[in-house]
Amino acid sequence: MPKFIQSLGGTHTLRDLGDIAWSDSDLNKLNNGRAIVLSDSSVTEQIYILDSTTQLLEISLPINRPDSGRFLLYCVIFFCY
Repeated sequence: MPKFIQSLGGTHTLRDLGDIAWSDSDLNKLNNGRAIVLSDSSVTEQIYILDSTTQLLEISLPINRPDSGRFLLYCVIFFCY
């Protein structure tokens, strides 16, 4: 998966769940297997997925993606269930 994220111009890292002050609603979403998408300005999007009970996978992707076909595949894999 890291190479796929890099091919979209993105990066990934593991973060502690407590690094971000999540609302109760967002915590419920994460605990139910849903992703949270946040944006900073119009440059990047951060996608957060709960990896364990205390760790998040943070995927940062540029807003202007280099290959929209690959991004569509990525969205289908992670967000359609």
